[in-house]
Amino acid sequence: MRKIFLGLGIVISGFAFSQQFGLKAGLNVSDINNGASGTDMKAKTGLYVGVTATIPVSEEFSVQPELIYNQLGAKTNLYDFGGIIGNVSTTTKLDYISLPVMLQYNFPSNFYVELGPEFSYMVSAKQGLSTSIISPSTDINMDYLNRLNVGAGFGAGYNLNKNIGINARYTLGLTGLGKDGNVTDYFLDSAKNNNLQVGVNFKF
Repeated sequence: MRKIFLGLGIVISGFAFSQQFGLKAGLNVSDINNGASGTDMKAKTGLYVGVTATIPVSEEFSVQPELIYNQLGAKTNLYDFGGIIGNVSTTTKLDYISLPVMLQYNFPSNFYVELGPEFSYMVSAKQGLSTSIISPSTDINMDYLNRLNVGAGFGAGYNLNKNIGINARYTLGLTGLGKDGNVTDYFLDSAKNNNLQVGVNFKF
């Protein structure tokens, strides 16, 4: 029994010393798949920034948990009035704290592929109206929204050297944004976040 615990202790200690911490940041291109609402949602750009820990499991595989601040959402073109007002559109801004846990397969060429779940918690929700002359923004009542969001991520990356790399990941939303009795068609329970991330990472 002592040998078993000693062996487990050595393995855990090995993981603790061999893991590599890092930072990552980049661009989000997100949209909302609004299901049967009929609303034409378009992509919105945002930023992401966070910290990572890469834990080797074997020579080929590693696990990378991350803690990310994510700017998601979408845009909708409503009407084009022409003249001074011009095109009227809305911008939905949904900000999350996200915890992706990626299983990575590492090729000898410094290229890797990854997949895994992403768990997110909504910290801010705003709806903006944009014209050529005004752009007011109001908070969305998050009581009508599911603040917990689950997605499935898959992507690829390339390590330029032992410290700097580039990465692209697409996360498909699995959890509906809206709750029953919601007051707006933008957040039906069938509406889901989708997001493409492109950025850089730096490992210490």
